[in-house]
Parts: sequence; structure tokens; C-alpha cells
Amino acid sequence: MARRPWKASLLALLLCAFLIGAARGSVGEDEDANASLVGGDGPTFAEEEDPERLKSLLNWAIEHSDPDKLKKLARDRGGGVEWSEGVSETVREVASGPSEADLMREALVVLADSRARAERERALDVLEDLMTQIDNAGDFLKLGGLAALLGEIRREGGEDEGSVRARAAVVLGTAASNNPEFQARALAQEPDLVRLLLGRVRVEPVAEAKEAAVFALSSVLRNSIPARNDFYRDDGPAAVASLLGDPSSSARLNKKLLALSADLLDLEAGFEIKSFSDPGFARRIKKVFEAGDDDAKEKALLVARQLASSVPGSERGLREAGLGAALEVLLAGTGGTKPADGLAELAESVLELIRSDRGGAAVETLREEL
Repeated sequence: MARRPWKASLLALLLCAFLIGAARGSVGEDEDANASLVGGDGPTFAEEEDPERLKSLLNWAIEHSDPDKLKKLARDRGGGVEWSEGVSETVREVASGPSEADLMREALVVLADSRARAERERALDVLEDLMTQIDNAGDFLKLGGLAALLGEIRREGGEDEGSVRARAAVVLGTAASNNPEFQARALAQEPDLVRLLLGRVRVEPVAEAKEAAVFALSSVLRNSIPARNDFYRDDGPAAVASLLGDPSSSARLNKKLLALSADLLDLEAGFEIKSFSDPGFARRIKKVFEAGDDDAKEKALLVARQLASSVPGSERGLREAGLGAALEVLLAGTGGTKPADGLAELAESVLELIRSDRGGAAVETLREEL
């Protein structure tokens, strides 16, 4: 059964009331007790009611709070804290508030009514938070949530509607992430799910929404053989390869495409993925590697390592693409700057692989043993 959301909300509310009370000097005199409530050294309370400072304190306190202590504080009114009648009334209202299933239903009503874009965005933000719980993701499908999300993902429009499409794709990706049961049930409800998401990846004009579509697609494909079969039947690897390093692709999109490629190569180790074994894919890996930041370089090298280790002959393609030379430049340092230890170690391992035929030979040996 899904947990009720008021528990988390109540803790945040108690923190807020606690901080505001502290700023007004209405908390007890034991400052050490105040510090222990949120665990460790944190910002000191301001004497003035500066809204921005209170917001900052609240954010910090939520991140560092000890829920057990907060529950005890709320139950016993310990530590000398005296809640005002207004705060007590609000706490009572929150405690009797809607369940998470109710919140999902309300959000779906907003989406169904096609209200103002800002309202749909807020509804999707609520759903994203709720989808982090596996039980909620399952209940969401029972409530018809998948059809509502796909309706938003399909919605046409410019930059403004693109933000709605992005949020809807993120909700779907969050629900499907590491949730095989959700993936299977979603595919049963919408057999063309992979094709729809892949279509958005191909034609989505808004960068944020395209990135979110790749995230949703990656989440659906991981742990689902039927979904990956659909992906291969629709020539998904070619779409990924064509977008990687394309001038229209953002740095964030390139990173997501690399992460998806690495996942697929890992999941299908020992089997050739059409388009990934094409020399053009190796050139795109090298292009993103040279143009990207350290995070992009690391992701590019992870793909190169998976490729060289699992697809016979890929070492030659990577060498001919110039990745070996680029790695030598990286390891030599530019302007006296050496790569970080982790990146350097990864670069050395990839360079060693693509200088030889050991990666492909290892796969051939494995196949012979099988």
C-alpha cells in the first residue's frame, strides 16, 4: 500500500514552523537542542524575519533533518517549543489531507481538463515526485496515468508546450526507472510505447523535451527485453547514432545518448548492435569526446570501452576514427594540465584496448567456449 504523503509534508511543515519560531525568538533557550534537531553544524538563526534567509534555512534543515527527532518533537512538543494555534491548526489539516492516490487522481484531472500550461506543469511536477515510489508507479497505471502522460508527450506546440512534453516524459522515465513490473504493464497497455518515444527522440524540436524523451526511452528499455526488441525492430540504434555529436544536439543530450549506448552495449554484450558497429558511430564518439567536458569524456570512453570489449573489429574503427590519438593527447596533458586520475585511468584502459585486438578476441573466445 502506498504511503500517505502528509508524513513527509508534516516534517517539512514542522521544520518551517520551528525555523520561523526560532527567528522570532519563540523557541526555548537551549540552542544546542536546536542544533541537534537538524544534525550537525548549520546556519545560525537570523534575528530578523528575512524571507530569503528563512527559505535558505528551511532548505538546509530539510536536507539535514532527523525525521525521528522531528516526529518526537511534534508528538511531545519537546525542547520547549510552543506551537501557535495557527500552526497547530495547519498541522491538523495536513495530517488529515489526501492520500497519494488522491493526489495522483487530482493531477490526472488537471491533465484531462487541459487547463493552463502552468497548471499542467505543476500537476506533472507532483506526479514526478510521487513516481519515485514503486507502489505509486503501479497505482498510477491502474488510474489510467500512462494514457494521460502519452497525451502530453504527443501534444504539439512550441517552446512552451515543449516544457510540458519534457515534464511528462520525465514522469514516465521516473516511473519506469528500475521498475520491471511497471515496464511490462506499460508495454501491455501501450504496445507502441517504444515507437512513440523513439519518434519523439527523432523529431522533437525542443532540446529539453528531446533530452527527456531519451531519459524516458532509456528507462523503459533497461530491464525489458521486449522493449529492447521493439527498439531494435524500429532501428533505434540508428536514431541514437545519428543524433550523437550532431550539431543540433545539446551537450546534455549527447551525455544521455552516450549513457543509453553504454547501457545497450552492456546489456547485449557479445552481440553486434547494428549502427553501433558502423565506423560512423566511432567517429561520433570521438567527436563528443573531444568537444565535451570531463563528464562527457568519461561517458564517451565508457561507450568506447564497451564497444571495443564486445564487438569484434571495433578497435580498428575506433583507431581509424582518431580516438587513440585523442587519448594520447589527453594523457600527455595540454598546457601542463593533466586529466583527473579517474579519467586518466579510464583513458589508459581504452587506449590499451583499441591498440590491440584483445577486445574482439575475448568475445570470440567466449563464443567458442559457449
